[in-house]
Amino acid sequence: VEMWHQAWHLLLATLPCVAAYQCTSDVELGPLRHETRKGIALDDDTLRWCSAQIPVTWPNAGEAMTSIRLFKAWDDLWDEAGRIAAWDGLVSYVASENAKVFLGTQITCDEDADDRAWEWVKELLQQLHPEHVMGLAIGNELELLQFKGSDIVPEGCLEEMWERGYLWRKYTEYASEFDAMGFQTVPITSVFTGMGLAGAPFYELEGKARVDSFLR
Repeated sequence: VEMWHQAWHLLLATLPCVAAYQCTSDVELGPLRHETRKGIALDDDTLRWCSAQIPVTWPNAGEAMTSIRLFKAWDDLWDEAGRIAAWDGLVSYVASENAKVFLGTQITCDEDADDRAWEWVKELLQQLHPEHVMGLAIGNELELLQFKGSDIVPEGCLEEMWERGYLWRKYTEYASEFDAMGFQTVPITSVFTGMGLAGAPFYELEGKARVDSFLR
């Protein structure tokens, strides 16, 4: 069964994708306002299985959809055989629609995994080029790590992350490499939730999360 499952996923990854998904409706919402400031967050399934079918227009509006947020370039749990096809679909969409990507890379309690994810991001960046990258997010919602289970946040992780400077070290390391690739003019950030605002002005609690110290 497992062999058949793997073979089926490999077949899906290598099949040519059809044109972008189309549908019709009699509902018309009219023109968008500030459409260039709006975008969608691309889910993992779309990136992995059908990146060539990313919507090119806003539903019921007809305006071009040209901004996407990508949480990751690839995932350790996904079959490597499908990566190139997935990226080809994404890059084709970006080029044909002159779209921009807000690209993320993980910061976790596993430095080896973080570095592997960053290598994938760099490979994808080489295909996207600066004109199609609106920003780089290094780390995502890290103030919420304190609420995760021990399978995700083992003992000592929060201490390493916030008190011993792991987040800042990896942030500056990745940012330096990003700049060296020719993306010096592209903004870099780290994404936090509304909880990050729960401080003076940002969340700061020893051993839990030091958003305020990080942003200063």
